[in-house]
Amino acid sequence: FAKTASSDSLPKQDQELSHKLNMVDMVLAKIEQKIDSLEELTPHSLNKTVEVIVKQEMSLKQERDANLQFKFDRLKQQSKRFEQKTNFAIKILAASNVILFLAILALSRLILAK
Repeated sequence: FAKTASSDSLPKQDQELSHKLNMVDMVLAKIEQKIDSLEELTPHSLNKTVEVIVKQEMSLKQERDANLQFKFDRLKQQSKRFEQKTNFAIKILAASNVILFLAILALSRLILAK
């Protein structure tokens, strides 16, 4: 069992690592593109360019994460409301079944009493 659990986590780790590498590749491509467009390349301008691009990407990632968290929280809340409504419907159904059973029982006694 432990072997299965660890082998199941490997594809997930590989996927996470692949995603992170893709992000790094994308940021590096943006840095290369920005550097190519610079007329004068100095260590200071290179450092500043890299810093600005990395900050932008981090900001975008945090914004996406916050948006996903908001959507997740909203879905969780909707799921909770749906569960409450379903539980209420089940209680109503059970109560109506009890009432129906009692009505059938009362009618059968009336019919048998005659």
